[in-house]
Amino acid sequence: MCIMIKTKVFLVCLFIVAIIERSNGAFQCYKCNDCGSTWNPNKAVMVFTEGGNNYCTKRVVGTSVTKDFSATCTTGSGLHCCQNELCNSSNPQYHINFGLLLLLSMLGLIMQKFN
Repeated sequence: MCIMIKTKVFLVCLFIVAIIERSNGAFQCYKCNDCGSTWNPNKAVMVFTEGGNNYCTKRVVGTSVTKDFSATCTTGSGLHCCQNELCNSSNPQYHINFGLLLLLSMLGLIMQKFN
């Protein structure tokens, strides 16, 4: 019984850590002026946002492409907004939230042990 209570407390702590990691973490965006219509990462630098509520931006006006980050962003009229690590490249990227992955892995192991 004591082991089950400790396990539940541990899982709750992991869940809280995963939420805090996701909500407060700064992430990187590409930044460049006149990046060109064909994506070349050598023309850009990587910059950190100021927190988890910022946006990576990509503005397209004709053939001119500019990438940066912003505290606010509304997609439309050539402006694209996203909130993941280096998401303002031309290629979609998929990212894993490691805190959530750890939490789900632990939960799966515990469920398997008690079933």
